[in-house]
Amino acid sequence: MPIWNGDERTGYDLHDLSKEELIPFIRGDGERSWQKIGPYFFIPDGLERAKNILLRTGATDLLVVDEVGPLELSGQGLWPVLKDVISNCGKDCLLVVRESILGDFLKTLSGFDVKVFHIQDEGIFARMMDEITN
Repeated sequence: MPIWNGDERTGYDLHDLSKEELIPFIRGDGERSWQKIGPYFFIPDGLERAKNILLRTGATDLLVVDEVGPLELSGQGLWPVLKDVISNCGKDCLLVVRESILGDFLKTLSGFDVKVFHIQDEGIFARMMDEITN
C-alpha cells in the first residue's frame, strides 16, 4: 500500500492479508546499509517479515506477490525466498511484474509452467480465474 505525504509518495507498506496487518516495508529515507532500488530503501525488518509471509504460504491455494521488481530480478529482495517457494510449493502463483522487465524475468523462470496475462487485456480477470481454477 502506498504511503503518502501530501502529494508525494514516500514509500510502501506490506499488507499481510492473513493477519490484516500493515507492515512498514519501503521508504524514501533509509540507512546506507539497507537494500535500495531506485529512490527507495527496503526496511530490513519489513523485508524479513515479507520473506516469512512467503514461507508460510503452505496453507493457501494461491500465492500472490505484487510486485516482483528489478531488485528481485537482480537476485536480491524477496527473490531468494520466493524462488524456493515457487519451486517447491506445487501451487499456482500470481506474480505481478512490470512490463519493462517481463522478458528478463521470464528467463529466470525457465523450467516453470508460465502463463502471461496483460492487465490491460479485455476479460483478463475472468481468464485468470479460469486458468487458476482449472
